[in-house]
Amino acid sequence: MAKLDWLGDDGPLVLLADAEAAGWLGIWRSARKGDPESEIELVDGERMIMDVELDDDEPATDYARACAALDEEVAALVRFGSGTALALETTGHQAAFTCMGDSIVIAKWIFAPDEQHAARVLASVPEDLVWRDTEVVFALGTKGVRLHPAASRSEADVPTLPLALAPGRYAIDTTLFEPDEDSSFELFRLRAI
Repeated sequence: MAKLDWLGDDGPLVLLADAEAAGWLGIWRSARKGDPESEIELVDGERMIMDVELDDDEPATDYARACAALDEEVAALVRFGSGTALALETTGHQAAFTCMGDSIVIAKWIFAPDEQHAARVLASVPEDLVWRDTEVVFALGTKGVRLHPAASRSEADVPTLPLALAPGRYAIDTTLFEPDEDSSFELFRLRAI
């Protein structure tokens, strides 16, 4: 049984292509006229400010756009400066990559007694689960993705989960997996199409 690496955050997680990840700004945005000078920071030569407002009508940051897109969905595509992210509703939970047949699965930990139990039950996800097609298709132009906290900028010191996913188009399916009374996971399957 392989150990799973888990990533969690208070907000949703996003799947970013490695080649585009540097453009994800999380709760940061370019400073605008009228922003308090005391809150503006110079980031990579650009005047930036942290903006934690979640205005669904006019989201100002990548994080706000991810939250707005997930308002009534469990998975959504979010355009950002250098690409498109796959946002997943994992708010307040941890998630990990696992495999199921030919598909990659992102498991959102809802509850389980411990990591060993979680790894054991996720290693034997049955093939006959009933999946719901989210009608979201994630296109990956280059090899490699990372699961990333939506609120964080893509920086070297931000924890992420990398995966050597091949270029292609992936349909996103979801299901609830409750293998026993002690554990529950929401699964997001990336199915090559």
